[in-house]
Amino acid sequence: MRTDISGRSMIEMIGVLAIIGVLSIGGIVGYSRAMTRYRINRTIDETTRLVNGIHTMYLTQKNYAGIGQSNGQMNSSIAKNIKNAIGFNPMETDAFGGRWYVADAHPNNDSNGAYSYPLNELSTAFVVGFQGVPEEACMELATINWASIGDGLIGFGIGKQDSARPAVAVKKKDCPKGGMQKWGDNGYWICAQDMPLSPQDAVTACSTSSNNNYSFSFKYR
Repeated sequence: MRTDISGRSMIEMIGVLAIIGVLSIGGIVGYSRAMTRYRINRTIDETTRLVNGIHTMYLTQKNYAGIGQSNGQMNSSIAKNIKNAIGFNPMETDAFGGRWYVADAHPNNDSNGAYSYPLNELSTAFVVGFQGVPEEACMELATINWASIGDGLIGFGIGKQDSARPAVAVKKKDCPKGGMQKWGDNGYWICAQDMPLSPQDAVTACSTSSNNNYSFSFKYR
């Protein structure tokens, strides 16, 4: 008795494997994009909640002295009090695996304590920020109109991962200048009135880091 056994040729098998490979790569790329989108949305949401939570907590005093620690993290006791209201702990890592940055600031100076500015304005502003943002997400986050998210935004900055947060350089008195401003080799800042950042400026601001990781920071009153 003769039995005919048919199968696929070597060329057909190679073709099948090639298709599987292409589909696998497509799945990985799709997953990566989905995760980036998730992290961007989570970052927008958590930044909004953190800023609103700080405004609510300091509603009656409007002086943010002591809100941050010397290492750039939020004061632990304040973080403990605010985390239930905002739904996450700002002492933990942000959506991109970096850490949240929180500090008090002067609305019209880049160093909180300069004698050339009214002393009664010391610590009447604050800065919040996050780190570890990859280039693709940086450009998308940069073109969001952050001025429409929360009240009291003076401006925001984009810097290298290991640089000081450029938002501290935003001076409310200088905002009539308009446009994106360079802050030494550390990054760029832009005033709220000039948001959203143009795609061209976003490309410029998000192409300065050697390791393609960036920090974002926002200055509020």
